[in-house]
Amino acid sequence: MRKKTMIGIFGLIICLMIIQISPIRGANFKRDDPSGDVNYHTNFTIASYSLNVYPEIDLTSLEIEGEIITLSFVAAPVADANYLYKIFIFWIGDDAVGNWTKYLFSDSENSVHTRIEDSTGGAIMDETQTGVIDTAGLTMLLPIYNSSMIPNISNPGAVSVFTYYYVDQEGGESYQDDIIYVSGLFPGFTFWITMTGIATIAVIGLIIKRKKN
Repeated sequence: MRKKTMIGIFGLIICLMIIQISPIRGANFKRDDPSGDVNYHTNFTIASYSLNVYPEIDLTSLEIEGEIITLSFVAAPVADANYLYKIFIFWIGDDAVGNWTKYLFSDSENSVHTRIEDSTGGAIMDETQTGVIDTAGLTMLLPIYNSSMIPNISNPGAVSVFTYYYVDQEGGESYQDDIIYVSGLFPGFTFWITMTGIATIAVIGLIIKRKKN
């Protein structure tokens, strides 16, 4: 193996190992969602997939920019008794499970509930604000409160967005869309990159040593 090739492989492995331990920094956090993917539920189970109906609940993206979360839709979201928008954000912090913000929006609900806990599970802050979620054109604007207690707003631990149009709520008949994101989806990924990187570097080291001898 040529020296230049070995150096190139060595550099690539180092880059991979650095990437996994270095946070990917960007101005925003964004997750896109295809349009026309509304699901039909009856008897609380999915009966039909990927329907191009009820564009008011058909999500196209979620973006965190600064202290605002912007949800975008195919059509303007509405505050109506048959509609419900539910958003749950788990923030990374001392207590990943206990640091969260929950949003509810419908005709009779407009609230933001934020809870921040320390590493022992004790609540540092637990507050609810009402009447603060706004709609603008094809978007819904969700404010992030107590942002100074959230270490990295642009890097949430988990995000779940569920939107509903209820045909018969008691009978479990509805149309739904969602955006789901969980960081660290493959917990073993970091370990195996590390082990592969160390093994490869060791092999390259042995090859270089043999070449010298």
